[in-house]
Amino acid sequence: MDKAKITIAIIDDHRLFRAGISELLSNQQDIEVVFEADNGVEMQASLKNSQVIPDIVLMDVNMPHMDGYESSRWLKKHYPGIGILALSMLDEEDTITRMLQSGSGGYLLKNANPEDLVTAVREIAYNGSYLNNIVTAKFMRSVKTGNISVPPLSSKELEFLRLCCTPMSYSAIATEMNISVNTLEKHRAAVFRKLDLPSRPGVMLYAIKNGLVKV
Repeated sequence: MDKAKITIAIIDDHRLFRAGISELLSNQQDIEVVFEADNGVEMQASLKNSQVIPDIVLMDVNMPHMDGYESSRWLKKHYPGIGILALSMLDEEDTITRMLQSGSGGYLLKNANPEDLVTAVREIAYNGSYLNNIVTAKFMRSVKTGNISVPPLSSKELEFLRLCCTPMSYSAIATEMNISVNTLEKHRAAVFRKLDLPSRPGVMLYAIKNGLVKV
């Protein structure tokens, strides 16, 4: 085993897709696939039996027995050093948000270009995050260079930012903050504008990268 290589585990119950991803990554000089599994239960067994702990797990979202959400949470609890890149055909904000909340450092659609997958793996390995399809290009450049600064946010905006990184709905956040939904919408718009981010998943990743919240 070449210690300089990025080691990968692929957790996906679609075996033909998994085989294609494995072949693609194995053809890269700096990447090596160490094991594959159909779901989180098999992943747990493979981790216990594998001689090499992977640097990154490519995680499908919908799997039988133990899905990507539960598998990611388990990984972050028992193997916090392993990076997670979610792979899915689903592009709904709720799905992306839940995977981030579960510990994923990136989210890539399965129909993305092969080059994007290779790039995502390297970004997770070296920078700790990759969210190219969701976060603005401006923010991704900031992540890569480390030139991220937190703009001034009010106490209410900071509270919203923290609660935005939980599984709570916007209406539940408004109740928690003891404000109306209309007032919450004003805080949401202000935070999104100040951070120059288009979506809740992007805001979550920003907060995580800056140490404002932990997952």
